[in-house]
Amino acid sequence: MKIPFSILAFQLAFYYWNGIFAMSYTKMFGFYEISSVQIGNYVNVLSTILLGSLNGKSKLECFKTCSLNSDCLLIQFDSSKTCSFYKSIQSPNQSNSYTYFYKKIENKGIILEYTSQVVQDSKAVGSLVITNNVFYVKPFTFIDHLNLSNLDLSKNVITRLDENTFYNLSNLISLYMGTNKIQTINYKAFVPLINLETLYLNFNLFDYLNPNVFKGLKNLVTLYLNANSLKKIELGLFKDLKSLSFLNLNRNFLDKITLEFSSLISLKSLYLKFNQISVIEECSFRNMSKLIGLYLDNNKLKSINMSTFEGLDSLTELYMSNNLINSIDSGTFANLNKIVYLDISKNNLSYFENNLFSNLTSLLELRLSFNQLKTIDLDNQINLQILDLSYNQYNYFKKGLVSLKFLDLSYNPISFVNYSVIDSYITYPQLENLTLIGCQLVQIDSNSLKSLVNLKELYIQLNALNYLNESIFFGLNYLARVTMDKSLYGSKNFSTFYPNINFILI
Repeated sequence: MKIPFSILAFQLAFYYWNGIFAMSYTKMFGFYEISSVQIGNYVNVLSTILLGSLNGKSKLECFKTCSLNSDCLLIQFDSSKTCSFYKSIQSPNQSNSYTYFYKKIENKGIILEYTSQVVQDSKAVGSLVITNNVFYVKPFTFIDHLNLSNLDLSKNVITRLDENTFYNLSNLISLYMGTNKIQTINYKAFVPLINLETLYLNFNLFDYLNPNVFKGLKNLVTLYLNANSLKKIELGLFKDLKSLSFLNLNRNFLDKITLEFSSLISLKSLYLKFNQISVIEECSFRNMSKLIGLYLDNNKLKSINMSTFEGLDSLTELYMSNNLINSIDSGTFANLNKIVYLDISKNNLSYFENNLFSNLTSLLELRLSFNQLKTIDLDNQINLQILDLSYNQYNYFKKGLVSLKFLDLSYNPISFVNYSVIDSYITYPQLENLTLIGCQLVQIDSNSLKSLVNLKELYIQLNALNYLNESIFFGLNYLARVTMDKSLYGSKNFSTFYPNINFILI
């Protein structure tokens, strides 16, 4: 049936204005979107008090309902269009399908101003800590604090920073504003802080930063912006931060990495964990040749290509666990020959291109657990010391990794070990820890461990083993701990044969 144009227009207008009213309602009654990890800053998390829920109602209706209940402090929305109302919540859901809104209650905190006793008594100090439930700092409050180098206003309830909040603090080196309720920051708030080196703005409520807010902070070295609600990095936000070495943007709502990061030419550590990042724009790290650590865990990345990490010539640590990665181009790591630690665990990888890791000659630790891998090319990893391949699909593993000290093959479908997992004809392997938990093992040959003369710990519990030859540990003079099933231990008196080994029975 064809819908008359007038009715269709009315329906579209209804949904449009309902959305507009809902957004206005959040501001009118003081609702602010927060992440699940921020909830503990605003409501009690020691117990759960559920006040009720609505199913199939609009967000506008949910905001109205909560605003009329004085006990309602938190609204949880889920993907099934259900909103739940809480006074307190013990275990907020961490899933991306849930969103939370906090209802701001009128602050009863104090106003900090020039005439405040704590301000008057501290004019000559070099360091000042004020945690007196401050909710507003008046402009020019610190006008006479010429010697102040460290100012800590964290753990208050401050909601905004104005243009002259830090007027005359040109000697300030460190500013701590974390764990407040800051929603807005005037773009001139930090202008007087020409010598600032450390700035904490973590655990607040702002979802936007003016692109000029850090203008002039050319000496800033450390910046914490984690646990806020930032959805994007505005054009030019980092352009003046030429000395910045450390940047923490964990636990925001960023959905992509853009060219804005390429202006951070001195950055050494970049934390972007627990965002919504699904895209890394080409050349985003182009000028970041000093970056040492890049932390991208718990995002929504699906693929990594040859240009993703272009420019990161000094990178030594790369974390990408808990993403959705299903493919990595063969040349992705071609220029990352200084990588020491690489974590790509908990993704959707089923294979790697040959020679993917061939240029990673400095690699010491590789973590690939919780994927669907069956094979891997590690022929060039002669320096590798730690390898975690647990929770994959290997039914056979034998590599010439003579420097390897830790190998975890747990929960792979390995039925037989009648060979040495480390293939070495020239020197004895350095392996110290071998973990084969839950591998469906039915047999371990008595000679399969003979070459592992440096082995110290062996874990073989939760398998289908019903027999081990009593000679299996002969010659392993450093072996100090073996964890196995009780039933397997009961079949032999291993303690008599090996009094120096601690047998842990599961």
